[in-house]
Amino acid sequence: MKTQNPTATAKLANEPRLSPEHLAKVKARRDEEKREYSPTTTPGNPLLSWDSLGLDLERFLGTEPPPPEWVFNDLLRAGTVGAIVATGGTGKSRLLLHMMLALATGTPFGPFVPARAARVVYLCGEDPAEILHERIYTIARGMGLAGEGNLAAVHGRMLRKNFRAVPMVGMDRVLIGRDAAGNPTRTATYEWLSESLAGMGRVDLVVIDPMSRFYGLDENDNPSATAWIACLEALAKTHGASVLFSHHSSKAVVKDGNITRDTGRGASAIHDGVRMMISMGSADGDTLGLPDEGGQGFIEIAHVKGNYSRLWGKFHYLAKGESLTLTPIDPQEGIRGRQVEELLELLPAEGLSERAILKDKAGKPVRDGLKEAFPKLAIRKELALILTAGAENGKLDREEVVLDNRNGKTHSVFKPLRPDTCVKADPMAGQSANTDENRPDTKEHGRTKSVSGLNVAPMADPMAGQSKAGQSSFPAMPVSGLNVAPMADPGSKKHGRTKSTPTGKK
Repeated sequence: MKTQNPTATAKLANEPRLSPEHLAKVKARRDEEKREYSPTTTPGNPLLSWDSLGLDLERFLGTEPPPPEWVFNDLLRAGTVGAIVATGGTGKSRLLLHMMLALATGTPFGPFVPARAARVVYLCGEDPAEILHERIYTIARGMGLAGEGNLAAVHGRMLRKNFRAVPMVGMDRVLIGRDAAGNPTRTATYEWLSESLAGMGRVDLVVIDPMSRFYGLDENDNPSATAWIACLEALAKTHGASVLFSHHSSKAVVKDGNITRDTGRGASAIHDGVRMMISMGSADGDTLGLPDEGGQGFIEIAHVKGNYSRLWGKFHYLAKGESLTLTPIDPQEGIRGRQVEELLELLPAEGLSERAILKDKAGKPVRDGLKEAFPKLAIRKELALILTAGAENGKLDREEVVLDNRNGKTHSVFKPLRPDTCVKADPMAGQSANTDENRPDTKEHGRTKSVSGLNVAPMADPMAGQSKAGQSSFPAMPVSGLNVAPMADPGSKKHGRTKSTPTGKK
C-alpha cells in the first residue's frame, strides 16, 4: 500500500473500511505530530474568571496608577521592547556602547538620560571578542568612565558591577526560527538565554545587536516580524527587563537619507510592534555649519516612535572622534543663524505678518526658499523659532500692528533690518529720522495696509541717508550682501534674490 501523507491519512480516518486498530494508530500518530510540530495552543494559565477580572477593573478605576518606571527617562520604559534603526556603517554599535556604559553608571549621555544606574547585558552578534575588547576599553576611557582619576575609578567600579558583554560571533545566535511544520518557534538558543538571565538576578536592559543575526525568519513577512516582537516581549516579561535591538534601515531611507521616515528594513510589523524607535543617520559638517575636527563626520538621531513618551521634536547630533568616542553637540545656534540669514534674503523689504510667513499664500515663497536651502528643516515646527531668533538677534524687526479684516487684533509683522538702518543697538545715537512720529518701531506704524502690502515709509529705502551711516562698521548693504527688492514677483520661488547657491547647500 502506498504511504499517505498526514493530510490524506486524516481523510482516510473517516473511511468505514479502516479497522478500529488502524484508526487508533492514525489518531496516535496525528497527536504525536501535533505535539512535536505545532505551536502550543493552550497558554498554561488558569482560566479567566469574570469576578477576578472585575477586581482588576475596580483597581484600574479606583486606584491611582503608580508613576512609570524608565530605563532612559521619557524614552524607553521599563519592561518594554525598543529598537534603533540605522544604515550600515553609521555607527549604531558605537552608539549602543555609549548608551550602555552611560546607563550602567547612571551618567547622562546627550539625549539619553538614565533614570538610575542599571544592569545591562549586551549580546554582540557581529564583532568578535578582540574587537569588543578594543571598543569597550577605548570608549569607556573616552567617556571618562574608566582610567585615571577618582571619578573614573568610581565609574569603573560601577561598570564592573552593572555591565556585561557577550561576543557571539561563531555561536548559534538565532532566537526564533521555524519548526518542521513551518510555524515560528523559539529556539534552544532562546531557552539558553532565558535560563542564563534567570541565573543573573536582576537585569534591567538586554541589548541585541543586530536583529538580523538573531532572527531566523523572513524579514519581509509581517506575521514573522510580529512573532519576533512577541518573542522579545516574552523575554522582557519573564525577566522584568527592557529589550533594545538594533536593525538596519529601509532601502528608501538609505536612498534619500530622510531618517524621520525610517521604520526599519523589511516588514512594517517591526515598527508597529516596538514601543520606542530611534532612527540614525550620518551628517556632515557643511550641512551642520560646524567644523569636523575629528574628520569622521557626525551622527544624526531622530526619535521616530514613542508609545509611552513624547517625541523629541528635534534632531540630536553626535560628533565622531578619532578614539571611537561620540561627543554630543548642539549645532542649533549655528544652523539657526544661517536660517535667519536665509530668511533675510527671502523676506520682502516691507515685511510680512507672522501668519503670512507661517501659513498664508503670501509667505509661500519664503517657506519654499527655506526648504530649498535646508531640505531637512521641519517648517511647521521650526519656522516660528527662526523668526524669534531673528528678532532676538537684532536681524528682524518685529512690530505689533492692526491688520485689515482681523477684527482689530494686533499681529506680529517681521521686516528685515539692514545694518545701516538698524537703530536698536544705540537708540540714543541721534538719528534725525527717528523721532517718535516716524521711527520704524512705533506702535501705530503700518496700520493702513493689508498683510501683503504694508506701507512702511521709513523702511521703504534701506539706503536712505542716515546721518551717521558712515560711522557704522557694517557695509552699506543688506546683511546677506544681496539686493532684496520689494515683492515685484510674488509667484517666484526665490523672489528678489541674485545669489545662485542658497546658504546651507554644498
